[in-house]
Amino acid sequence: MRGRVMALWGSAMTGTLPLTGLAVTFVAQHVDARIGFSISGAALLLATLAAWRALRPNV
Repeated sequence: MRGRVMALWGSAMTGTLPLTGLAVTFVAQHVDARIGFSISGAALLLATLAAWRALRPNV
């Protein structure tokens, strides 16, 4: 079961790369590269916090 979950996770992460790459490129071209990468980092931080909260045991 663990292998199946990790395979799904890997597919999901590589599947979102084209979408996020386009978004960061669009922002970098129209605003500034630093702002584009800052937005990307903030989105990664928010996703990490959401996943951390979802994986926390209900105590």
